Amino acid sequence: MMARWLFGMAGRRAGHYLDLVVYKAYADLKAEASRTYVNYLWWMIDPLLSLAIYYTVFAIFLQQGGDDFVFVLIVGLVFWRWYGEAIAHGAGTIVGNVGLMGQVDVPKWVFPVVCLITDTTKFACVFVVLMVVLWLGGMGWSAAVLALPLVMMVQLVLIAGAAMLVAACVPFLPDLRHVVTTLLMLQMFLSGVFFRPEAVFEGHREIFFLNPMARLINEYRVILIDGQWPSLHGLLYVAFLGVMLCMFSMWLLSRFDKTYPRLH
Repeated sequence: MMARWLFGMAGRRAGHYLDLVVYKAYADLKAEASRTYVNYLWWMIDPLLSLAIYYTVFAIFLQQGGDDFVFVLIVGLVFWRWYGEAIAHGAGTIVGNVGLMGQVDVPKWVFPVVCLITDTTKFACVFVVLMVVLWLGGMGWSAAVLALPLVMMVQLVLIAGAAMLVAACVPFLPDLRHVVTTLLMLQMFLSGVFFRPEAVFEGHREIFFLNPMARLINEYRVILIDGQWPSLHGLLYVAFLGVMLCMFSMWLLSRFDKTYPRLH
């Protein structure tokens, strides 16, 4: 009876936190959309503008890539933005909710998870545009596309772990947010967003693929552009790294749960 009661209490508490996460994510999305004249359309316009800028620089001015460079670029850019924006936004989630923490006692993992949901929702809108563009270009619809949800799930775990980690650390070192932004910029150029792994010197490719986003972006292109199945070995590596990050980040957030409200 006692075990049943404890499980019941845990279930009700988890349901309460889930309701809070969903409500806050919805409120944040609605508030963000209201800050622009085009509302939700901006989530699709913004990455398209970035694509146009990078394509102009790399394909037209620098004459990089080949005939399919626009597809190589858009696949890399769309999935990178999901990763980069979720981590950059997640870095300030605990610091930005100090006022709420003073009123309601909630586990601090709630805040980066809310941010992850909002950025993933925006990514979903852009992903639809990506698939339409690839379809119009005659790509993206081979049998290998069945592996796409698995690769996206692996990336989601990686993002969750990294976002919670920076969220857990930034309250102790506020200037770390600027370091995170710089490191994300560096990682973007080292992840193959603007080129394929074949452009990397063969002796350096193993080092290149130590970057989990380099592996994921390559697997997305293998599926969507080449029509081939992804490497299970590469996905297992990224999944293991993501799970380890999630476990360590959750431990940090739990360890300092009562400390965060007193830091400001």
